[in-house]
Amino acid sequence: MFPLTSLPILIELSSATTVAPPSLIFFILLALFWLGPYLLRSGRLPLETIPLFGFAAVFLVATAASIFIRIPPWRDANILSESVEALLTFGIGAVVFFVTSTWISTKPGYFKLTVQLINLSGLVVIVWSLLQGVYAFAYDSMYPSWLLHLQRMLVGRSVPLFAFRVSGFTYEPSWLAHQLNLVYLPIWAAATLTGFSVHARRLWFLSAENLLLLGGLAVLFMSFSRVGWLSMLLVAVYLSFQATRRLISTLKKRFAVHDITRSWRYYLLNALIPVGMWLVVLFVYIFVGIGMVYIGAKVEPRLQRIVQENLLASESVFHAANKLQFAERVVYWFTGWEIFGDYPILGVGPGNAGFFFHEKMPAFGWALTEVADTFYRFNSIPNTKSMWVRILAETGLVGFAVFLGWYYLLWQSGRLACSSPDRLLRMSGLAGQLVLISFIVEGFSIDSFALPYFWFSAGLFSAGAYLVRKEVSMAV
Repeated sequence: MFPLTSLPILIELSSATTVAPPSLIFFILLALFWLGPYLLRSGRLPLETIPLFGFAAVFLVATAASIFIRIPPWRDANILSESVEALLTFGIGAVVFFVTSTWISTKPGYFKLTVQLINLSGLVVIVWSLLQGVYAFAYDSMYPSWLLHLQRMLVGRSVPLFAFRVSGFTYEPSWLAHQLNLVYLPIWAAATLTGFSVHARRLWFLSAENLLLLGGLAVLFMSFSRVGWLSMLLVAVYLSFQATRRLISTLKKRFAVHDITRSWRYYLLNALIPVGMWLVVLFVYIFVGIGMVYIGAKVEPRLQRIVQENLLASESVFHAANKLQFAERVVYWFTGWEIFGDYPILGVGPGNAGFFFHEKMPAFGWALTEVADTFYRFNSIPNTKSMWVRILAETGLVGFAVFLGWYYLLWQSGRLACSSPDRLLRMSGLAGQLVLISFIVEGFSIDSFALPYFWFSAGLFSAGAYLVRKEVSMAV
């Protein structure tokens, strides 16, 4: 159930447009029949839940404050129903976080079991995606009717599969990349880097997580999601930076100038050694980055424009983005930013940003087909297409600051778990940090609170941090 994002029967029952993961039913049932009784029995919540309660409070205050704002009409859309839907979707995401963080933290064995189940579901995603990839690339996207029919049953899309792109069990390829970057790949990468596995058996010297990481990276590549690629690139840069920092620290100790008089030459040389090393590393990063762009341009037509087009000569940011074929996203983000500029404190209230698109959208947007379709063909209200922009536009600086505070606490929790002597918890801490790094980029592609993947991962390593604190308190 976890890999599915848009089960058709749930879309019909919930009146949702696209986001209707069946795994949410599982989390809601756990919240009703396990989390509720657990809290009534004075069960403890992880420390990471406190800022989330604060963000929920801001959510409610921003909703109440929106009553005093003049909200423009949008066809037959109802302001109250949009606000209620926004509150419900946030509530669903929060439920996933609370259930995951509390259930896993009750017994250490649950953590290992959860990771094993994640690996199993990830294996299913990889196998299904690779099957799609065979037809997408070996047979020029000529999918057999049985595959199209089965995929349509799973995602509820009239055109369920894409030309020369794989989408797994998700509604679209970018959602598959989102799923991989926020759940599967961080866990498999962290397990690989820490040398830990939740499975006893190995294939020669390779663990299950090593093999899953290779398969997951292959599937991420075949999704051809530029945001997904950029998220993974940011993770790779972070890991490279950490490895480089440790290497330079080691080399600095080895080649450091020893001078008991501590003369000016002592300080100068010991300062120049790391600076010179970092300059070399920076040059290597730039060279590799440029090489990756040129290699990517060979396989991704949309990336060819980075090489072919003179972006600096563009009339505006919108024209440059249009050359790279993501002008629609930039228009949505810019519109959300304009809304935030008019209502910077508490925003316009959850679910209300779309009502302002007629007034705030830049003129360039009217020339884009996708944007025009949103206004004149589709019935759904437009959105900012970015979680970061949405939080700013709908909850203002107050909500954004509280959310960033929670984000910072999650990062510190990951660092705490990384210090644990328990290899499983140490792996979870590194995985949590990689999730947060990925979400920096993924937050510019996804704006729905109902997709459970970030909430699940945040709950997973919050539980890990809780178990570390419990270990420390027992040791004291």
